[in-house]
Amino acid sequence: MGDHFQTIVDPDASAGEAPELAARVVERLVTEGIVLADDDCFAFGHLGFEFWNWPEFTPGFRADIARLLDGHRTAYVWGKF
Repeated sequence: MGDHFQTIVDPDASAGEAPELAARVVERLVTEGIVLADDDCFAFGHLGFEFWNWPEFTPGFRADIARLLDGHRTAYVWGKF
């Protein structure tokens, strides 16, 4: 067992555009009832979204997040403790 994490990072986002892009993704995730809008989540790079103990992301979910990030390339990091 153990906890596992998944992070989607937008290494192409600049410090200036990261807040707008983050708001767009969080708004979508909150609207769909996927997350609660409690915290800001930043990872390596200027923008990242971290999810603990979720099912493995589908390729479609990851593509949808990239689309919300203006098509920026994304890095996907995952692990288990």
